[in-house]
Amino acid sequence: MRLPTLFRGTHAQVAARCRKLLSPLKKGRTLAELVGPVDGDPTAEGRLVVTVGPSAALKGTEAFHIYLLHGAVRTAAVDGTLADVVEARVFEESLGVPWGVVALNAQRSLDWFHTDARSVSLIDATARFWEELHAAGDVFAGRFPPGKSFWDALPTARPGLKKLGLGDDEIHAVATDGLPAVLRRNGWTAGEGFTAHVRK
Repeated sequence: MRLPTLFRGTHAQVAARCRKLLSPLKKGRTLAELVGPVDGDPTAEGRLVVTVGPSAALKGTEAFHIYLLHGAVRTAAVDGTLADVVEARVFEESLGVPWGVVALNAQRSLDWFHTDARSVSLIDATARFWEELHAAGDVFAGRFPPGKSFWDALPTARPGLKKLGLGDDEIHAVATDGLPAVLRRNGWTAGEGFTAHVRK
């Protein structure tokens, strides 16, 4: 899994970089234009992918603070300093690349998912990139302890699945069976959600 090196550094360093991207985003620049090289490899580098924070335990630690840009965008949208159309564009762009899907799955990104349609879109994208996300290994840091797999770091797709009707046993089974397999056997239709019987 490759991540933008923009997100690598201490919390303070990455937060400052991300804040600087808000103005060009408002002016119509795309994420692809702004994030720079996508060649950071947390698995090879032995760095955590942090999905919520800031954390006192990680203060001053260099890691991939994946949630900070999307947190800044969502905060600006809520307080009215960034147009809804820009927030929606960032959401759609993020669904098209693995690192964007990781960012939207960060625990800090829960408030992006105010409609079922957005949850469906995220789950579709997470399934599409599942092999890459799962293969990254135990590099994710949500709520402590750090060093979890993607699914065990409690991505936002988990509450999305529950809200859309999937039972706890099947949600837990994603860790062993994989998200695509769980969706298939529970009647998931891309772009629509669960359209057949959902096992509880």
